[in-house]
Amino acid sequence: PTHRVVSIEELSQYLHLPEKAVAKELGICLTSLKKLCRGFGITRWPYRKLKSLDKKIAKAENGTGAPEDPATLKARAEDLKREKMTV
Repeated sequence: PTHRVVSIEELSQYLHLPEKAVAKELGICLTSLKKLCRGFGITRWPYRKLKSLDKKIAKAENGTGAPEDPATLKARAEDLKREKMTV
């Protein structure tokens, strides 16, 4: 059997996609992808968290949701963007 070597840099390019799509793209099974992630210290695939943060950022930037002043919304959007970078 052939083994596919995947680096953390290569894997990080796919964090915006669901696990199944990434496994298919890399040509490995989902179980192998999960083992690979655990080896790199990724306990949970961040796709859903990133998607949630994107929605929150869009809400804050568009001013939808809770009625707040523009400065507060801008600060919230910046905080969410920083949180996204840590994921």
